[in-house]
Amino acid sequence: MRGALRAAGNVYFPKVESSIYLPQKEGAVSAEMHELMRHPAVSGTMRTLHGIFGADLAVQVLRDNLLKNVPPELFGPVSDEELMAGYRDLLGVGEIVPESGEDSDAELLTGDDEWRFPEFQHIRHTPKDDYLSATDPGVHPDLRSHIERVRSVDVLRETRALRGFTRVRDGVLKLSEGKALLRREPLPPVQAWLPAYVVKGEGIYFELDAAQLAVWEARADVQERAQKITDQYSAVASQRGLQNRTLSPRFVLLHTLGHLLINELVFACGYSSASLRERLYVSTTPGREMAGLLIYTAAGDSEGTMGGLVRMARPDNLRAVFVSALGDARWCSTDPVCMDAGEKGQGPDSCNLAACHGCALLPETSCEEFNRFLDRGLVVGTFDKPDLGYFLPFA
Repeated sequence: MRGALRAAGNVYFPKVESSIYLPQKEGAVSAEMHELMRHPAVSGTMRTLHGIFGADLAVQVLRDNLLKNVPPELFGPVSDEELMAGYRDLLGVGEIVPESGEDSDAELLTGDDEWRFPEFQHIRHTPKDDYLSATDPGVHPDLRSHIERVRSVDVLRETRALRGFTRVRDGVLKLSEGKALLRREPLPPVQAWLPAYVVKGEGIYFELDAAQLAVWEARADVQERAQKITDQYSAVASQRGLQNRTLSPRFVLLHTLGHLLINELVFACGYSSASLRERLYVSTTPGREMAGLLIYTAAGDSEGTMGGLVRMARPDNLRAVFVSALGDARWCSTDPVCMDAGEKGQGPDSCNLAACHGCALLPETSCEEFNRFLDRGLVVGTFDKPDLGYFLPFA
């Protein structure tokens, strides 16, 4: 037992997992069909038939069973092809499940490079779907040496599910343990659902230049600085029984860049800082290399779809945002204290280097890592090594 104030921040650490909707086949399922599948009778019938027939379900059998539970006029204009496409999309029929590298008995979630790689593959192109749509606004000439591609994500849909919570300290939580915490009595396996909600939004996707990034990451001083954060987190992980992580330079770079850009977009677009979120696509796993960043609005109100963020993806607008964000990052309002204190670690668990509330921190709901693993030095350089940053020539 441990006493705590009711409003203390360490009383409740939610474990929320999110995923962006990816169509199995772009344009095969319309927004009207998606709305129709949200009807409890429709989704329930499809799930029941999937348990019996699986991928071998005939379209006429599906239509006949739906007509028993749903008014016929709802399915009158729906073609057989769209009906089966909705069935496959809802239940993942024919979807290739990624191979897991984790211990199946541990009930831990798989790595980001495993489940975010399909998102990375979709968003970096120009998908055209009612629930995921992106266009190519082009890259400003001044940014091409560092940014390989930019995508204006006009429409996206994100699902967030609560799978449990921890107390006192945020640590590892198995899936079955988290589900047990959410209910007074256990449910049957077929009804072991999790509370979740769906939000729509828009965003900007950036991807670093692969050749430039490889040259920068290979530098010994860059690796040495990123290793400081890894060492700090390893010390914390050993004390709390957490899994060790290797924090690569590209991860720290993209993570900090996302925070800097969000802080600038708040002023450029008029969004509140809590309404913008980051989504990191970072991996060095062979065959799944990623170096992308998605900044998006996925708010539950109209603020998430006003179009202001998409407009900032235009080349001239984006260049102005980068110039201002990187310029502000070169000197924090608490420097030289922020940069000097960062040499030994600061912030949550001392897992930040040059990053504080005056320069790089965000509301925790906007950050994927609870404001940890940040460093301006790897973005724009330090006082002692001004050429250390990836964006120094541009800044």
